[in-house]
Amino acid sequence: MVAKHKNSILEKSINTFMNDFSQAHKEKLSKLNGLIDISGFEDAKEFINRHFKHYILA
Repeated sequence: MVAKHKNSILEKSINTFMNDFSQAHKEKLSKLNGLIDISGFEDAKEFINRHFKHYILA
């Protein structure tokens, strides 16, 4: 995510996204080593839409 200026609302969205995603995938993330099989993170789009819906243009 790129922003021209610091934005506390965007910063909060990023932090809550990281916390929620990390909690949901705690076990998978702790086992990462070398190449990453992203198929285990299929729900990432849901997390992105939930936390950044106000910033997505589509």
